[in-house]
Amino acid sequence: MPSFFSGRQDIRPAGGFTLLEMLLVCAIILVMVATVSASMGGMVNRSHLRATAARVSTLAIFARSHALTSGRKVVMAVDPPQGEVSLLQPEEQSGELVLIDESWRARLPQDVAIDHLEIDGRQADQGEITFYAEGGAQSATIVLGTAGEGQNSRRAQRTLTINKITGRVKVE
Repeated sequence: MPSFFSGRQDIRPAGGFTLLEMLLVCAIILVMVATVSASMGGMVNRSHLRATAARVSTLAIFARSHALTSGRKVVMAVDPPQGEVSLLQPEEQSGELVLIDESWRARLPQDVAIDHLEIDGRQADQGEITFYAEGGAQSATIVLGTAGEGQNSRRAQRTLTINKITGRVKVE
């Protein structure tokens, strides 16, 4: 088709895209993928946090139930530096605390940490929460948090509270 200004014919096909248009579309897609992947990382961390809070809560519920049914105290050992929570019970002969079963040990994922541990109103670096045969327990608060990146990052947290009188667990 002749052009009015140059006298040359336009050789560009009628429905195609220029290289500049293609690069612009690729750049937009790249920005969208980067944004979505950044938010997905936070969702994965929060998902790990919810699952870990559920696992630790389950351990506490089992500790209370096991203490009630066995008629013996059960100890929930919380070790923040190791990122581990496990259930122990005294041996009948020696009274030494031993792991009930390997399945009653929870190792925290790398992106979840124990931010705060308080037993009977005192902050502790690590400790043991005792569940008694009568159904009560030592009062305790365990705060789990996601690993934050940088000073201004928002960290998600879940708080597990163990009631002294009933031994019941509340997750917030």
